[in-house]
Amino acid sequence: MAESPPENDPTPAAGPEDLRASLALAAKSGGQFKLGDFEIDDNGRLCPRPDGKPISFGFSYLGIDFMAKLDTGEEGRLSLDAELGKLPYRADIGARRKQSLQIVRAARRLPRGGIELSQALDMHFTAALAPISPLTPTAVLAALTAILLDFKPYLELLHEAMLAPLAPEPEAPAP
Repeated sequence: MAESPPENDPTPAAGPEDLRASLALAAKSGGQFKLGDFEIDDNGRLCPRPDGKPISFGFSYLGIDFMAKLDTGEEGRLSLDAELGKLPYRADIGARRKQSLQIVRAARRLPRGGIELSQALDMHFTAALAPISPLTPTAVLAALTAILLDFKPYLELLHEAMLAPLAPEPEAPAP
């Protein structure tokens, strides 16, 4: 059961101005709403969203935490970012390093983005797709899926290379 706000809460409930602004936005849209038309403020009220203000959200895919940013302006651009970890560097995992480096090089510049390697050997994923129109939840999910499908083989191979079993240590000869 939802808790009601405290009686001494200085935040007023949604007032007539909020309702008028929301109704004006609904009338302007012709009954078809797109992502970014409305937002819920810190007080839980539905209110018009400033035009062009981006929407940010995160999600996890293949064990990777992604941050997405959706520009709600005319272009409707979806961009993704993720930190993929450090390139393996220890001598005992040289095969992992070599495989990971090959995958990063192959995915460096794909049509919708790439995987870059920083000076500190951090692997960073960036990708984008535009335009998304109409800017509906279905269109955004389709764009997100298209980007992830482009990169899925590279991300899966990188995951396998990073987790590949280490070569067994040579056994000491018996005395």
